[in-house]
Amino acid sequence: MADSSAGSNLVWFPEIVNAHKQERAMDVQIIEAKTGRLLGTYPIVLGGLNYTPSEHEFFDLAWRCAVDDKLADANHRDQYTIRFP
Repeated sequence: MADSSAGSNLVWFPEIVNAHKQERAMDVQIIEAKTGRLLGTYPIVLGGLNYTPSEHEFFDLAWRCAVDDKLADANHRDQYTIRFP
């Protein structure tokens, strides 16, 4: 599809722009290690161009969500574990 602006030579090919974009979705559960209690399950979607996110990155984002929801203590991250159901 060509840009219809007067005097423009730009051509837009969205299928090429998005050709290398990779997204990965994963549910991440935050668990209180001492009790085994499930605090929350967060659906996380990460991605980018020519990029595959790690499980650690999924945990980081889910952790921030649990802290924002006031389900986890931000100062004691070591007292929580994660699970990918």
